[in-house]
Amino acid sequence: MTTNKPATPLPYRYLRDEGQFIVDANGNIVAEIPCQGVSPEHGDYLTAACNAYPKLIEDRARLVEALQNLATGVPTHEDYYRAQALLRELGEA
Repeated sequence: MTTNKPATPLPYRYLRDEGQFIVDANGNIVAEIPCQGVSPEHGDYLTAACNAYPKLIEDRARLVEALQNLATGVPTHEDYYRAQALLRELGEA
């Protein structure tokens, strides 16, 4: 399996009032949100998604374990609550 991870250090920040740049933890520009025809909220969305990456990878492992438990017939309440918490955090539950 290929491992994907940010090439620059997290967390990213969106500099809405300074040219609409997304910068890494060291202040290096990693992206620019086009100024014409794009809502400034796109920068907020992109930085939130990038900054969520480490937690998503961690939670993915937990969900795989929960699914394996479901498949073997020994799910726990904790498995269910973990999955529900992740879906809520992602706005999906």
